[in-house]
Amino acid sequence: MGDVEDWVWHELLRGYLTGSVKERIKQQNPWALKHIADMLYEAYQRGYWKPEESELDALYAAASEAELLIER
Repeated sequence: MGDVEDWVWHELLRGYLTGSVKERIKQQNPWALKHIADMLYEAYQRGYWKPEESELDALYAAASEAELLIER
C-alpha cells in the first residue's frame, strides 16, 4: 500500500464513497461500505496518503452510515 500514489486513494474514495455508487453499496451491502471506509482510513493513519478535510468527512460519514445500517 505504501507505493500507491495519492491520486489512486483519492479516486477510490471518490468512486466508492460518494454519490450513487456509495448509495448502492450502502443499500446492498453495508458491511462492504464499512470495509472500504475502514481500509481507506487505515491507509490515511499509516501515512500512505493525505486526504483533504472533505475526504476525511466523507470517510467518517460512510463508515457511520454503514454502522447504523449494520446495527439495525
